[in-house]
Amino acid sequence: MRIAGKRQRTIESYQYIIGLFKAINKLVYLEDITVETLYHYLYVLKVTPATTLIRLKSTKAALSKFYNNGWIIEKFWCNISFNYTKHNRVQHLSPG
Repeated sequence: MRIAGKRQRTIESYQYIIGLFKAINKLVYLEDITVETLYHYLYVLKVTPATTLIRLKSTKAALSKFYNNGWIIEKFWCNISFNYTKHNRVQHLSPG
């Protein structure tokens, strides 16, 4: 990511979010990442809905980089979305 010109803060954020995702799901290999592990990660986070959305977007961005490098075969995360409204803090995780 440094070669691509990403800021140090962006790289650190990705490292933190992916490290937490890995730790929560006890992942060892990229092949262990599934829709279920992504949903589990988002479910156990004890953060605000806005932060959950940021974590989802960052995780999806990292998974896309893994896919672009040929490390993941399928883009299973593309249909996962998280919606909430600021006024009543309704949150909803959906597969599409």
